[in-house]
Amino acid sequence: MIPHRRVVLSAVLLLASALPAQAWDLKVGPGLYYTQPSQAAKDAKDGDRVLIQAGTYENDTATWKAADLTIQAVGGPVRIVSRDGRVAGNKAIWVVQGDRTTIDGIHFSGARSSHHNGAGIRLEGRDLTLRNCGFSDNQMGILTGHDPEGVVVIERCRFADNGVGITPKNRIGHNIYIGRQKRFEMRFSSSTGANVGHAVKSRAQENHIAYNHIADHREGRASYLVDLSEGGDSLLIGNVLQQGPKWENDTLVSFAAEKKSKAAGTLTMAYNTLVNAADQGYFLRNYAPSAAVLVNNLLVGPGEIAQGPVEAQGTVRLPDGPADAQFVDADAFDYRLEPASPAVDAGTETPPQLAPAYSLVHGTGRVQERHTVGAAPDAGAFEAEAP
Repeated sequence: MIPHRRVVLSAVLLLASALPAQAWDLKVGPGLYYTQPSQAAKDAKDGDRVLIQAGTYENDTATWKAADLTIQAVGGPVRIVSRDGRVAGNKAIWVVQGDRTTIDGIHFSGARSSHHNGAGIRLEGRDLTLRNCGFSDNQMGILTGHDPEGVVVIERCRFADNGVGITPKNRIGHNIYIGRQKRFEMRFSSSTGANVGHAVKSRAQENHIAYNHIADHREGRASYLVDLSEGGDSLLIGNVLQQGPKWENDTLVSFAAEKKSKAAGTLTMAYNTLVNAADQGYFLRNYAPSAAVLVNNLLVGPGEIAQGPVEAQGTVRLPDGPADAQFVDADAFDYRLEPASPAVDAGTETPPQLAPAYSLVHGTGRVQERHTVGAAPDAGAFEAEAP
C-alpha cells in the first residue's frame, strides 16, 4: 500500500523541523547583495555571521534581533559614522537585542540622542562580546541595560572622547556604562578623554578590569576613571590609571558610591599604576563596609591614598610626581619603569590569582607576558627591564 502523499509530506516537514537551522554568512559591502549593515540586520537569523567589508558606512543605523550572531569586519577596519547624529530608536547607532552577540573590528562614532545618551552600541539582549572595536565622538560609548544573568566582555577595544555635547547640567555621558549585569570583563583595552562622565562605569555584580590604559591625558575631563557604583566582587589588575589636570572629580577609582553600607563584594587592586596630574584628590574612595585590598600598586602624584577602609601592602607612594617615579617618558604617558625607579623590587609576593600575567606595550594596544625580573616583583603595572 502506497502511503498517502499528504502523510509523506507531513513526515518530511516534521523531519525538517527537527534539524538545526543552517547558519549563513551574510556579506556586506559595495557591490554586494547587502550594501549596508542595516540591510543584513533585517535578514539575519540565529547563528548567522555578518561579514562587513572594510570601509566607512555613513548614517546607517541598525537593530540586531537575532541570537548567536557574529558581526565581523573583513579586510580591515569598518567605521560606522553617524554624520548627522542619527541613531536607531533614539538610542544608538546599533541596538543589540539578540542574545550572545559577538562584534569584532567595528568603530562607531557620531551618535546623538535627544535624551543626551546616544551610544555607539546599546545592549538590550543578553551576553555581548566586543573585540577590536572603537567608540569615539558619541554622547555615550557603550550603554547596556540590566540583566542579572548577563555577561559583557570588552577585549582589545578603544574608547576615546565620548560624552560629546554633555555638560554637568544635563545627562552625563560615559565612555563605558555597564548596567546591572552578572559580570563585566574589560581587558587589553583603553578608555581615554571622557568628557564630564566616567571613563569606565559599571553596576555589575562582578567586575574584572585587567591590563587596560584608562586616562584623561591632558585634555580629558572625566569624573571618575573607574566607577564601580554598586560595589560587587571586583578586581583591577595591571592597569594604568591617569587623572589629568582638568578633572571633574578628584577621585581616580570610586567603589560603591551609590550603595555605601548596603554594598556587597570587595574591591581588590593589584599591580596598578595610578598617576594623579591634578593638585589634589583621592586615588580611591571606598564607600563599602568591607576593606579594599591594595597590593603592589604604584601611586604617583598629590592626594590621599584612600578614603574608607583599606588594607594595603607593597604599595609605593610617590607624592611629588612622575620625576620621582623615574618613568621612561611620563610626558608621553609611558609609565614603564627605569631600572633605578623606587618601584623596582618594591612589591611583595602575591598568591597566583593576583600575580600579573601581562603588561601593556606602550603605544601599541598590545600586551606582553610579564615575569618578575629581580628579587621581588615591581610595584605597578610594569616590570622594569634588567639593567
